[in-house]
Amino acid sequence: MQKPHQLMHELTGLFLDKNTGVYFGTYGGFSVFIKPVENRMEISAGFPDAATTTGNLLPLQSALDSIPGQHKYMQACQYNDSTRQVVCTWKPLAQSVKKNGEMYAAFLDSILSVLRNFNMHSCCNLCGSEQSLDYYCADGHLLVACPSCLNRLEQELGSKRETASMVPEDRVHGILGAAIGALVLALMTWLLWEMGYVAYITGFVGMTVAVTLYKKFAGKISMVGAVICAVMCLVFSVGTNYFCVAKEFVKVFADDGKYVQAVQQTKSELEEVAADVYNVSDEDIKLYSEDYNSKDEFIAAYNNALSTCKTELEFAKDHQSIPACMADMSEILDNYDEGGKIQSNLNECLLWGVLSILIVSVLMIPNIKKQLQQENTIQVLQAAEL
Repeated sequence: MQKPHQLMHELTGLFLDKNTGVYFGTYGGFSVFIKPVENRMEISAGFPDAATTTGNLLPLQSALDSIPGQHKYMQACQYNDSTRQVVCTWKPLAQSVKKNGEMYAAFLDSILSVLRNFNMHSCCNLCGSEQSLDYYCADGHLLVACPSCLNRLEQELGSKRETASMVPEDRVHGILGAAIGALVLALMTWLLWEMGYVAYITGFVGMTVAVTLYKKFAGKISMVGAVICAVMCLVFSVGTNYFCVAKEFVKVFADDGKYVQAVQQTKSELEEVAADVYNVSDEDIKLYSEDYNSKDEFIAAYNNALSTCKTELEFAKDHQSIPACMADMSEILDNYDEGGKIQSNLNECLLWGVLSILIVSVLMIPNIKKQLQQENTIQVLQAAEL
């Protein structure tokens, strides 16, 4: 059975780099990158003379524009004169390189045919040189470079590293940015709750906004900053769900709420018959009641019912604000959530809110770590031994 990089080498002359996840190498004399996850292909290409003109760029682009119509999955094919690259994009259906190696080879053949017609050649993306080219990942970007440009680039990135190390991460302002992202998450959670939906996507949106704004406000983002964003989003997600439930119970405990009105009415009715209750005799109890055996037992039950009404009204009066309901949420759900429907809905919202944040954190934080490792550095691409 062929290994993936051997299969790609046979079909397109490319190898897989395990660090960047791209296929790279030489095909038909041109340097090529294929990025399956980004649905992109980049081909190093320059004109024989270093200076290009609108006179030869326009017909080149026109020829490249005609290629997508020849292939089912290709979407666009553009030449970037500043980077000396032809960038090809395709539909996500064609992401699998191993399964679609022949298709990618057809893409390349069509593009390279146009490039050869314009006498173009593979070259350094920075200066256009054809000498001693190699493949690199510099500051997170893929490029084909010659030795002289590589040396100059190393000096520039070295200077950037020194400058970046001297600029501290402004976590105070970064936390402010993360808080704004968490507030976006909270607002979406509340709106979806009001509409009767479970907030499945709030974690994805909130974390993305929090990380973006943290980096913008702090000037940079570290792993600590990423964790701060995740924790803040988790706190706001859980807090907002409890806020929504508390808001519903504030309506229940309001003076004009149906529940309070019903308890108040029951209390009034019990107080109206107080005289009759205390004047009842043991003979009346035995004659008219099957639930009580004596006058004392009947009066005790009456007093307990009246006391319960008073306790319920006092509890309602003490829980007519959202903070008060949130503080005693467990007790409220135990005593007032008939059938456990509200608790079940709350648990579902909490589960999906927290789960969505954790999922996006698992996906985003390693990528942040990878970006930090690649920032202002140069790595030589090497074929993976899979």
